[in-house]
Amino acid sequence: MDLRMEATDKYYPGFRKFNLFSDAVFRRVVVLVIGGAIIDSVCNYFIPYHAPERELVGSFRTLIYLLPVYIMLSGGFNPRALVYYVLFALMFGAGQAASIYGSPLMSALFFPAAAACFWLFHKNSRSTLASLGFLENISFLKEIVFIIPASAILIYPSYAAFSINHTELRFLGYDHYFKLLFIGLLTYGTLFGILYGVLTRRLLELRFQIVVPVVLNTLLHFSFWLPAIIGYEQSLKSVFAVFMSCLLAQFTMSMAYYYTRSVRVVILIYLIYYLFYKSAAL
Repeated sequence: MDLRMEATDKYYPGFRKFNLFSDAVFRRVVVLVIGGAIIDSVCNYFIPYHAPERELVGSFRTLIYLLPVYIMLSGGFNPRALVYYVLFALMFGAGQAASIYGSPLMSALFFPAAAACFWLFHKNSRSTLASLGFLENISFLKEIVFIIPASAILIYPSYAAFSINHTELRFLGYDHYFKLLFIGLLTYGTLFGILYGVLTRRLLELRFQIVVPVVLNTLLHFSFWLPAIIGYEQSLKSVFAVFMSCLLAQFTMSMAYYYTRSVRVVILIYLIYYLFYKSAAL
């Protein structure tokens, strides 16, 4: 894949071609995201569309494949960090299973335990969150300025579509939003940490114009989401809807990241949209 890079003082005048597949960071991100999509597709093929087990598949894809493989490719686990990560994965999986199979009390116990295990993992492997861009020293006020309008940009088209289709928005209950917050942080914190803290940061370091990360992030986000519609009756219509959602999300979040250089902004924007979307009676 040859793309043209804008001329800067760092490079010789004019444009030059650059093969993205020659870059180790780009190859690593593509393998991680596409591999996760393949795993999700195989599992979802055998699980009915509305089955609650699909939520488990998405989380396990991140817990067992996406995040640990990224860590191993980025330097690996030290023994103590590995122990805490395994405990985190077990607690998180148990909490989500408890919430799906009707035990909110157990879920309320397991999710905080998972958070505590992840904190201990982080204390023993600070480089993981740093490499994903979560520890950047960015002004909190600057982040807030982008979070509110960007979230509104993502929410408004969905709200308009829900209104046209007479889709009801309902309050799910504090325990349900508690669960969704943990799932969203795990799934999209990992995905967008890789897409923005790793890939987009690398592309901007190479002086690519912002349109390149927007296009690549849209395609990778689309491939990550696509397995979710396997088994849906109106799959062709859904493919277009999913692609347009990814395009809008990645354009909005890429602009926010471009001006703030904060992965935290990207995650918070998407989490707000994610909790709103999950409130629709789809």
